[in-house]
This record gives sequence, structure tokens and C-alpha cells, in this order.
Amino acid sequence: MKKGLYYVRPTSQEARIQLINYLEEQGFKYIRRATRESTIESIFPVVIDVKKKTIDYMRNVTVSACAATSNVLISEEEFYQRE
Repeated sequence: MKKGLYYVRPTSQEARIQLINYLEEQGFKYIRRATRESTIESIFPVVIDVKKKTIDYMRNVTVSACAATSNVLISEEEFYQRE
């Protein structure tokens, strides 16, 4: 069974933009107060729900640090290769 939520920490700003472009091309939509601009500008990992086809991002240092120490963050390359 495929995972639904992915927590992606892009390796660079360019990789972040490419990831967001890819998701938008695949029909993903932003949720909550996330926008294309805020997701690109955020320093926090991108939250991708492949089942609901949504894009968001972690909102604070505490959540991001918890994700990092729990080893749930992946790179954009790992996300692309998930299938």
C-alpha cells in the first residue's frame, strides 16, 4: 500500500520550485493558507498528500524539528521515486 503523506525537504530553492511546478502540473491544490508563493518562500518542509492531491508546508520550527528527528523527511528525489 502506498503512503499518503510525504514530508519533503528539497535540497535547494531551485529544487523546491521544480517540485512545486511538478505538483501543480499533476493537479495538486494548495490547502489552508498555503499559496504558491508562501510555499516557495517557506523555509519549512513541503507536506504533500498524494491521495487528496494537496500541497501544504510545515508551519514552525518545532514541527519541522520533530519530523527531522523522526526520520520522516525525504528529499525531492526520494519523492519522485516513491512509486
